[in-house]
Amino acid sequence: RVFLGLRTSWLSREAVILGKYMGMLSAAVGLLWMPVFADYVPEFVKDLIPGWAGSATLAFTIPVGIAGLYSSAMIYIATKRVLWRTPRTLIRFFGTAVVAGLAGTASIASMTGHTSSAVLLGVMAASTLIAKFVWEYRVHFGGNSQDDWDRRSRRIVREHLSVWLHCRVVGFSLGVMLIVLGCVLAFASPVIAGILLGIGALAAVIGDSFERLMYFSSVVYDRMPGTL
Repeated sequence: RVFLGLRTSWLSREAVILGKYMGMLSAAVGLLWMPVFADYVPEFVKDLIPGWAGSATLAFTIPVGIAGLYSSAMIYIATKRVLWRTPRTLIRFFGTAVVAGLAGTASIASMTGHTSSAVLLGVMAASTLIAKFVWEYRVHFGGNSQDDWDRRSRRIVREHLSVWLHCRVVGFSLGVMLIVLGCVLAFASPVIAGILLGIGALAAVIGDSFERLMYFSSVVYDRMPGTL
């Protein structure tokens, strides 16, 4: 059923693409880690795998992952609901991926001795997280928009989803503080900094998860027959 819906269903496309993405990513990781367990691999197998295979597989994998994330966003965009329009949905989906990716990579870079790269990635992650939260506040949580859709959705968030809103703010705040603290400590204690960056990435993702719950639960739309 998943494959039969590929021509018309974004849900089918998401399922197929992300399934292939995980397989390709696993293969890329295995190939890139080949030197670590090369002693346990038969010689004829190692001879068949060129040195550039891991990098090439990863290069093909990344666009597939982006396509899968785009398909996930399109599931909601395709409903034609005003509050799930293209710019707002894509910013949310890709913003979360960028923040988690940068912070997670910064954590690994710090613990493996790439301190300068860890600091740069951490600063980029914190900046992206702050920019995303400010944008969310303006369009979803606060602001003075005169748009009727925004005002109705914001009322639902403030009156009925306030607990989720508080959790979102706490996750954002912890994420920024831990990521910034990790960047500050990176040169003094790379391992501790890496742990802080990793926890900060996790806190940011948890905060974004609450934001996504509010995004899905506070959508308003016309229920009258004959309207979109």
